[in-house]
Amino acid sequence: MPESFFADPTPFLKSACQILFEQGNHEALKILAEGEVKLAKYKEVFEEKHDQAYWQCPTHVFCYRLEIALPVAIFQRVSQFQRCIETQIFSVISDALIGYESESDEVEDRFGYVIIKIKHGDGENWQKEARARLARSGTNNQGRVRSDNIASIVHHGLLFRSIAEVNLFDALKRARLLFAPLPVFVKSSEGSRVEPDFFIINEGVMLIV
Repeated sequence: MPESFFADPTPFLKSACQILFEQGNHEALKILAEGEVKLAKYKEVFEEKHDQAYWQCPTHVFCYRLEIALPVAIFQRVSQFQRCIETQIFSVISDALIGYESESDEVEDRFGYVIIKIKHGDGENWQKEARARLARSGTNNQGRVRSDNIASIVHHGLLFRSIAEVNLFDALKRARLLFAPLPVFVKSSEGSRVEPDFFIINEGVMLIV
């Protein structure tokens, strides 16, 4: 039976993942599953008022934050929803902690917050890698038909407009299907362009999503 989240958070994280799955919150669950997760301790100061003496006494409380480090590509994909996902993960972990609070008479440790951040590499040859990326960049037809809503999410070097599209991409990739996300088709007779979300080919059958 787990005793302390701060001594060993893994049983509580496992329960939090189960809660997220039952809630159908697969995006937050995926962040926990794919991130590098650790607890970091920090000190927070609270001011306690003593009315009789008319002075304030600072109280130092040790708190813990849950840090989830993600590769740049995954972090960029979720950055616009980052605060929302952090709040959701904090909420389910707090639920998992109910009934396991410290019974010590001393000031107990506290679970402060969740933060999603970038997992940085060693930094070696960073300029060389940046130049290589620029050399590979250029005109890309994919995801650019709708000028009022250019696809802005980058995942595996491809463009997407929504997390739902990214999740479908991952599912099709796991299924080992041949497919094209946000491809551009041109009607030669009219000169207009059409962009389905996905064009899938499987055993000679073509499917447009």
